[in-house]
Amino acid sequence: MFDIPELDEMICRQLRKHDLAICARVSRKWHKVVIPFLWSNLALVYHRSRSLFSQAILKDYLQLQKQRRSQEQVRSTRRRAPPPPPVSRLAKYSCYIQKLAKPEDLIGMFKDALTLPVEGPTTYDLYLHLLDISPSARIASYLLGYPERYPDPIWHTITERIIPHVVNLHIFTHNQQTMKANFLMELLDRCSSFLKELKIHAALEDPCDGADDIQMEHEEDNTAKGWMSLQYLGFSCWIDHPAFNKFQRRLLKRCRAVQTLVLYNIAVISQGFAEDVVAYMPNLKVITIGSRQCRVDVTDNLMVMLLSASRDGWTSLKFGPVRFGEAARTALAKHFSTLVELDVTLCRNFTSADLVQVMSSCPNLHALNDFYANESRIDANTFIDRNPTTGSLKSWACETSLRVLKTKIMDIPRPDLIAHGWGNGGLILEAYDGQGRAIQNLVYDRLARLVNLVSLVLTSTSGGRNHYSCLEFSLGSGLQKLEGLKALHDLDVSRMTTRIGLEEIQWMVEHWPRFHIFRGWLENRDDTMTWLIEHQIPITVIEQ
Repeated sequence: MFDIPELDEMICRQLRKHDLAICARVSRKWHKVVIPFLWSNLALVYHRSRSLFSQAILKDYLQLQKQRRSQEQVRSTRRRAPPPPPVSRLAKYSCYIQKLAKPEDLIGMFKDALTLPVEGPTTYDLYLHLLDISPSARIASYLLGYPERYPDPIWHTITERIIPHVVNLHIFTHNQQTMKANFLMELLDRCSSFLKELKIHAALEDPCDGADDIQMEHEEDNTAKGWMSLQYLGFSCWIDHPAFNKFQRRLLKRCRAVQTLVLYNIAVISQGFAEDVVAYMPNLKVITIGSRQCRVDVTDNLMVMLLSASRDGWTSLKFGPVRFGEAARTALAKHFSTLVELDVTLCRNFTSADLVQVMSSCPNLHALNDFYANESRIDANTFIDRNPTTGSLKSWACETSLRVLKTKIMDIPRPDLIAHGWGNGGLILEAYDGQGRAIQNLVYDRLARLVNLVSLVLTSTSGGRNHYSCLEFSLGSGLQKLEGLKALHDLDVSRMTTRIGLEEIQWMVEHWPRFHIFRGWLENRDDTMTWLIEHQIPITVIEQ
């Protein structure tokens, strides 16, 4: 088009498929440039193109079958000249295909778009034909459930013709179903070096019932094929047993390029597993340990070992219901300089002082989530963090970097609620008149320093009781001190007993130009909603 390949690529990548198709008809020169971009990504075939694309695949399949029948006839006549090999007419285009949709999506598309003859090809045949004529194609993602129960012909097709093309692979078993370790390893052996994401949610068979069956060839072979493109590894239902340690080690040896490790429902993290993570995964930057559904049993020493796995420093740490000991806290502090995201949602023994230390010491921290349902996560006086000598607020390293803050700031006296009989007698009494408002003003001062906040969530997102010893969020309590939060997009104070009314909403609209979502309780809802509608204010109000 412009005789400059880089410029051609920049233009073609900005065009829709419909526009690319039009450009391909302009001239032979444009056709040569545009066709690779038109065919490169079939992960999403638009609705109006599905029928034409499906018909083209069907026509090419039937044409190829016709060529093969003719070839057989030529062979049967015993001529000396060998018959020409069958050639796909779409091969000149399909060679450019780089990305395919999920198998079930494409098979479903063929089913919806075509009316196939009874004795003709099945939609599965058409899908396999597309794979055959697309040597460079990569399947965006593939979900493989309970693989040991597939019939042999289908399983052979999956392992030989689909798995080598997959970029994101998810293997799982349901309920009490189990999978043999050697079977799983044989399956993973079929994956290509293009694999980018691997999730294994499978219960491996109890080795006590057949340890002899779990023998994997070349299990100590250091030259085993590695997945150099693999960035994400996640698994659950791991079993701590010597027979599985070999499988585990062989798997992790291939994962030297992995940057994200996610451990879901793993009841026990063993010494051997922690050692293998440290030895074979030097590029780790993100780790998630545990989930809401499963408590992970990991000792303080093993937590220290896992935290030492990242050689260049962690950027994201997410912990489920694990316990942080003193040694683990010390190990975590070594990564404050690189930490971008920290989620300690379910860590009961992660204290207010620990959270303040994180915020005061992490210069690159963008997101902090420390909720725990029905638990007081951080008391107001600790959050304020004043210098004991001067009484001024201490400087925090994350004051300009923090974008998302999710925490419950509690233990604030609320005499206004006591006067109305709220809180079931569990409210904190003031030590002197005006103490509650004084504490709130200091909390607002601290929040006001986080000048680049985009999302402020001050309540548990996982449910729980209403919060009473919390901020009022009224102008009378000092809300106007947050005027500098110009980047704030959403505010969540649901389940908090706030005093937000029309006047407060009007103030937020005036001083927070990017404010768009409010979650919480409104004192005079009807008046507030009427004002928002009349003035066409684009704010979504979600009352909870």
